[in-house]
Amino acid sequence: MKRFAALATDYDGTIAEGGVVATETAACLMQVKASGRRLILVSGRTQDCFDGKGPSPLCFSGISLFDVVVAEDGATMYFPSSGKAVLLAPPVRTEMRSRLASSGIEPLWIGACMISTTSQNAARLEAILGSGPVRYRPENNRSWVMFNPAGVSKASGLRAALRSIGVSPSRTVGMGDSYNDIPFLRLCGISFAVGDADQPVRQIASCTTSLPGPAGARQVLQALINNDLHSPSLGTRWTDGRGAA
Repeated sequence: MKRFAALATDYDGTIAEGGVVATETAACLMQVKASGRRLILVSGRTQDCFDGKGPSPLCFSGISLFDVVVAEDGATMYFPSSGKAVLLAPPVRTEMRSRLASSGIEPLWIGACMISTTSQNAARLEAILGSGPVRYRPENNRSWVMFNPAGVSKASGLRAALRSIGVSPSRTVGMGDSYNDIPFLRLCGISFAVGDADQPVRQIASCTTSLPGPAGARQVLQALINNDLHSPSLGTRWTDGRGAA
């Protein structure tokens, strides 16, 4: 029996660069899928990027490789094979959408449950959200701030996704690069920060790849395919020894 049955990965900065997944990275993901493992995408992007219903669909035809897509920093769950979408948090209310639309805040992304803007607009957005009945919590992601209902994170979304496919967190490999990935990486049985990840991510991950971004992600994918991460030759810095065999 494989010790790792699932891979949970962030999108931007981890398997994608500039919003695009390279052909060689997609090929590695296909190999992981062909090995019988489950694939979960855990992203801060809004739900409509993945279901094709929004104005900015994802430029990645391989989204169907994933068993589950956790979007909006854990607030929604999407199943590409069936097209089914599940809200894991209270949706943005109609009256709040109207207030946000007339706020003049730009840029502003309003998802099914999550609202996000750049850091310089965070205080204004927080003030507006604070006037409504739903309590929102900010989550920093470099130059962006995401606001989700309290209690929602990439970790809560990943837990729901793993329950839906019957896989334990302890048998899940996690990959990420930014601050908002920390909660779900802590949940996984083993976690990888790509080489150019934010320092706090590298500090909490089981190890850091020797290569940055998608190239580092491919190192992990190949080691998972080749030997179930029993003896990964990644040139990594192990922080807790779990991968050294």
